[in-house]
Amino acid sequence: MTDPHPSFPNPVITEALCELHVRGDDRGDTWPTDLVGDFYRVMQPDYAILESLPELGVEVSLTDAGLNQRIMAPRTRFRFRHAERPLAVHLASGIVSVNVLAPYPGWASFRKAILDTWTRAVSVIRPSGVVRMGLRYINRIPNTSVADTPSEWLRPMDFLPNEAMRHASGYSARAEVCTDASNRTIVSLQHQPPDASVISGAILFDIDRIVEKKISADPTKIGTEADSLHEDVWRVFADAKTDRLVRLMSG
Repeated sequence: MTDPHPSFPNPVITEALCELHVRGDDRGDTWPTDLVGDFYRVMQPDYAILESLPELGVEVSLTDAGLNQRIMAPRTRFRFRHAERPLAVHLASGIVSVNVLAPYPGWASFRKAILDTWTRAVSVIRPSGVVRMGLRYINRIPNTSVADTPSEWLRPMDFLPNEAMRHASGYSARAEVCTDASNRTIVSLQHQPPDASVISGAILFDIDRIVEKKISADPTKIGTEADSLHEDVWRVFADAKTDRLVRLMSG
């Protein structure tokens, strides 16, 4: 597959991930612990590093008395890390996700990793379908000066409010838009203070595109859905990028 979008030698994508939620009645609450051995076998030899990551969740609900928080039962997430590339596959209850860290290899390569992982997962999980799929891109734009504002790198647009764009620090904005009952886009903008990795601070520009509907487990159908999500993510990024950001990504 060829990528119709431009490629840049210096992308600002610090992490990209694709998350697939299988139908809840496929395996109940018994996986991933009963599947991790079989999953590990199909992921080898590429993803040879297996890690167990315990998670403690908090459920927040709104009641007549106000916000109520409840500690959920601990769960275990398993991470399978690629032996040579900055790729990882996560297996949790009802969820399979593929993560790629910088340097971002381009959509064609990331798409291939998603479909390769899903094909292997299907052989073990045998899901009847997917009920939710998300594609998320986290961009980190390094400032050249502590006085830089987001408006020097990004254009104000539907998801980026003017007020947050004109401050050099302390800003945080989040916009969530549901175009219909199945589709939503979440865009976040946040200041990252200076540290050892970004001495002038950075802009975190996070684009999360989610679809919640019944999708066939067929890898071809998953690939088509992934392409559609990626196109929407690219459209948000393309509308926001400035010429200065293009020059940075072009090296």
